[in-house]
Amino acid sequence: MISIFDLFGAVCSFTSTIFYMRINVLAWPIGLLSSSINIFLCLNKALYGDAGLHGIYLILTLYGWYQWKFGGQNHAELPISTISRQLFSKLMVIALIAIFSLVLVLKHYTNSQIPVWDATTTVLSLIAQWLMCRKIIETWVLWFFIDAMYGGIYIFKGLPFHGGLQLIYVGMAVIGFWHWKMQQNEAAYPQSS
Repeated sequence: MISIFDLFGAVCSFTSTIFYMRINVLAWPIGLLSSSINIFLCLNKALYGDAGLHGIYLILTLYGWYQWKFGGQNHAELPISTISRQLFSKLMVIALIAIFSLVLVLKHYTNSQIPVWDATTTVLSLIAQWLMCRKIIETWVLWFFIDAMYGGIYIFKGLPFHGGLQLIYVGMAVIGFWHWKMQQNEAAYPQSS
Protein backbone atom coordinates (compact mmCIF):
# COMPACT_ATOMS: atom_id res chain seq x y z
CA MET A 1 0.00 0.00 0.00
CA ILE A 2 2.88 2.42 0.76
CA SER A 3 4.21 2.02 -2.78
CA ILE A 4 0.84 3.11 -4.23
CA PHE A 5 0.92 6.28 -2.10
CA ASP A 6 4.61 6.72 -2.98
CA LEU A 7 3.77 6.59 -6.69
CA PHE A 8 0.67 8.83 -6.47
CA GLY A 9 2.47 11.35 -4.25
CA ALA A 10 5.42 11.39 -6.67
CA VAL A 11 3.09 12.03 -9.62
CA CYS A 12 1.37 14.92 -7.79
CA SER A 13 4.72 16.40 -6.74
CA PHE A 14 6.06 16.12 -10.28
CA THR A 15 2.94 17.71 -11.76
CA SER A 16 2.98 20.65 -9.35
CA THR A 17 6.67 21.24 -10.08
CA ILE A 18 5.95 21.42 -13.81
CA PHE A 19 3.34 24.08 -13.08
CA TYR A 20 5.80 25.97 -10.82
CA MET A 21 8.36 25.91 -13.63
CA ARG A 22 5.79 27.27 -16.07
CA ILE A 23 4.71 29.93 -13.55
CA ASN A 24 1.19 28.50 -13.55
CA VAL A 25 -1.04 28.99 -10.49
CA LEU A 26 -2.33 25.38 -10.77
CA ALA A 27 0.90 24.38 -9.02
CA TRP A 28 -0.62 25.41 -5.71
CA PRO A 29 -3.77 23.19 -5.49
CA ILE A 30 -1.84 20.19 -6.78
CA GLY A 31 0.85 21.00 -4.22
CA LEU A 32 -1.79 20.82 -1.45
CA LEU A 33 -2.66 17.25 -2.48
CA SER A 34 1.00 16.31 -2.79
CA SER A 35 1.87 17.59 0.69
CA SER A 36 -1.04 15.68 2.24
CA ILE A 37 0.15 12.41 0.74
CA ASN A 38 3.77 13.11 1.66
CA ILE A 39 2.88 13.71 5.33
CA PHE A 40 1.44 10.18 5.49
CA LEU A 41 4.49 8.66 3.76
CA CYS A 42 7.06 10.47 5.89
CA LEU A 43 5.37 9.56 9.17
CA ASN A 44 5.27 5.94 8.02
CA LYS A 45 9.04 5.99 7.26
CA ALA A 46 10.09 7.88 10.44
CA LEU A 47 11.16 11.00 8.53
CA TYR A 48 9.71 13.28 11.18
CA GLY A 49 11.42 16.47 10.08
CA ASP A 50 10.21 15.89 6.56
CA ALA A 51 6.67 15.14 7.77
CA GLY A 52 6.63 18.40 9.68
CA LEU A 53 7.98 20.12 6.60
CA HIS A 54 5.04 18.93 4.50
CA GLY A 55 2.65 20.10 7.20
CA ILE A 56 4.16 23.57 6.95
CA TYR A 57 3.99 23.27 3.15
CA LEU A 58 0.21 23.05 3.47
CA ILE A 59 0.23 26.51 5.07
CA LEU A 60 2.89 27.91 2.71
CA THR A 61 0.94 26.63 -0.27
CA LEU A 62 -2.05 28.76 0.67
CA TYR A 63 0.26 31.73 1.26
CA GLY A 64 2.08 31.23 -2.05
CA TRP A 65 -1.14 30.83 -3.98
CA TYR A 66 -2.33 34.18 -2.65
CA GLN A 67 1.04 35.85 -3.23
CA TRP A 68 1.31 34.73 -6.85
CA LYS A 69 -2.19 36.04 -7.59
CA PHE A 70 -2.25 39.24 -5.49
CA GLY A 71 1.20 39.84 -3.95
CA GLY A 72 2.39 42.41 -6.46
CA GLN A 73 1.98 46.15 -6.37
CA ASN A 74 -1.69 47.21 -5.96
CA HIS A 75 -2.67 43.54 -5.43
CA ALA A 76 -1.58 42.62 -8.95
CA GLU A 77 0.17 39.39 -9.93
CA LEU A 78 3.55 39.05 -8.21
CA PRO A 79 6.51 39.53 -10.60
CA ILE A 80 9.64 37.36 -10.56
CA SER A 81 12.41 39.00 -8.52
CA THR A 82 16.01 38.44 -7.42
CA ILE A 83 17.11 38.00 -3.80
CA SER A 84 18.79 40.94 -2.11
CA ARG A 85 22.10 40.56 -0.27
CA GLN A 86 20.42 41.58 2.97
CA LEU A 87 17.71 38.91 2.63
CA PHE A 88 20.29 36.30 1.62
CA SER A 89 22.34 37.06 4.77
CA LYS A 90 19.28 36.86 7.02
CA LEU A 91 18.22 33.54 5.50
CA MET A 92 21.72 32.09 5.98
CA VAL A 93 21.70 32.93 9.70
CA ILE A 94 18.17 31.56 10.09
CA ALA A 95 19.17 28.37 8.26
CA LEU A 96 22.22 27.70 10.42
CA ILE A 97 20.35 28.26 13.70
CA ALA A 98 17.32 26.22 12.58
CA ILE A 99 19.37 23.29 11.25
CA PHE A 100 21.42 23.07 14.46
CA SER A 101 18.26 23.24 16.61
CA LEU A 102 16.37 20.67 14.57
CA VAL A 103 19.32 18.24 14.62
CA LEU A 104 19.25 18.37 18.42
CA VAL A 105 15.51 17.70 18.51
CA LEU A 106 15.72 14.83 16.02
CA LYS A 107 18.70 13.22 17.83
CA HIS A 108 17.17 13.39 21.29
CA TYR A 109 13.44 12.99 20.72
CA THR A 110 13.02 10.73 17.68
CA ASN A 111 14.40 7.52 16.22
CA SER A 112 15.67 9.31 13.09
CA GLN A 113 18.58 7.45 11.51
CA ILE A 114 19.79 10.52 9.62
CA PRO A 115 19.08 13.58 11.80
CA VAL A 116 21.62 15.90 10.15
CA TRP A 117 20.39 15.17 6.62
CA ASP A 118 16.74 15.26 7.71
CA ALA A 119 17.20 18.61 9.49
CA THR A 120 19.23 20.17 6.68
CA THR A 121 16.81 19.25 3.92
CA THR A 122 13.84 20.25 6.08
CA VAL A 123 15.13 23.74 6.88
CA LEU A 124 16.49 24.45 3.41
CA SER A 125 13.24 23.24 1.85
CA LEU A 126 11.23 25.66 3.97
CA ILE A 127 13.46 28.51 2.85
CA ALA A 128 13.26 27.41 -0.79
CA GLN A 129 9.47 27.11 -0.60
CA TRP A 130 9.17 30.58 0.95
CA LEU A 131 11.33 31.91 -1.91
CA MET A 132 8.98 30.13 -4.34
CA CYS A 133 5.98 31.78 -2.66
CA ARG A 134 7.62 35.16 -3.17
CA LYS A 135 8.64 34.31 -6.79
CA ILE A 136 12.34 34.85 -6.01
CA ILE A 137 14.33 33.19 -8.79
CA GLU A 138 17.06 31.82 -6.52
CA THR A 139 14.52 29.31 -5.24
CA TRP A 140 15.58 27.12 -8.17
CA VAL A 141 19.28 27.21 -7.21
CA LEU A 142 18.43 26.11 -3.69
CA TRP A 143 16.04 23.41 -4.94
CA PHE A 144 18.84 22.01 -7.14
CA PHE A 145 20.93 21.18 -4.07
CA ILE A 146 18.01 20.12 -1.87
CA ASP A 147 16.65 17.73 -4.50
CA ALA A 148 20.04 16.08 -4.90
CA MET A 149 20.20 15.47 -1.13
CA TYR A 150 16.61 14.20 -1.01
CA GLY A 151 17.27 11.78 -3.87
CA GLY A 152 19.82 9.97 -1.74
CA ILE A 153 17.71 10.11 1.42
CA TYR A 154 14.57 8.69 -0.15
CA ILE A 155 16.42 5.88 -1.89
CA PHE A 156 18.14 5.06 1.42
CA LYS A 157 14.76 5.04 3.22
CA GLY A 158 13.09 2.71 0.69
CA LEU A 159 10.95 5.20 -1.24
CA PRO A 160 12.30 4.56 -4.75
CA PHE A 161 9.65 6.54 -6.66
CA HIS A 162 10.22 9.63 -4.55
CA GLY A 163 14.00 9.07 -4.71
CA GLY A 164 13.94 8.86 -8.49
CA LEU A 165 11.64 11.85 -8.68
CA GLN A 166 14.04 13.95 -6.60
CA LEU A 167 16.85 13.15 -9.04
CA ILE A 168 14.62 14.26 -11.92
CA TYR A 169 13.91 17.44 -9.94
CA VAL A 170 17.62 18.29 -10.06
CA GLY A 171 17.30 18.73 -13.82
CA MET A 172 13.94 20.42 -13.47
CA ALA A 173 15.49 23.00 -11.13
CA VAL A 174 17.91 23.96 -13.89
CA ILE A 175 15.06 24.24 -16.40
CA GLY A 176 12.90 26.15 -13.91
CA PHE A 177 15.68 28.68 -13.29
CA TRP A 178 16.24 29.11 -17.02
CA HIS A 179 12.52 29.56 -17.74
CA TRP A 180 12.03 32.05 -14.90
CA LYS A 181 15.14 33.98 -15.98
CA MET A 182 13.77 34.26 -19.52
CA GLN A 183 10.42 35.50 -18.18
CA GLN A 184 12.17 37.95 -15.87
CA ASN A 185 14.28 39.32 -18.73
CA GLU A 186 11.25 39.55 -21.00
CA ALA A 187 9.38 41.57 -18.35
CA ALA A 188 12.39 43.87 -17.87
CA TYR A 189 13.11 44.30 -21.60
CA PRO A 190 9.90 43.73 -23.56
CA GLN A 191 10.34 43.30 -27.29
CA SER A 192 8.65 45.90 -29.43
CA SER A 193 6.10 44.59 -31.93
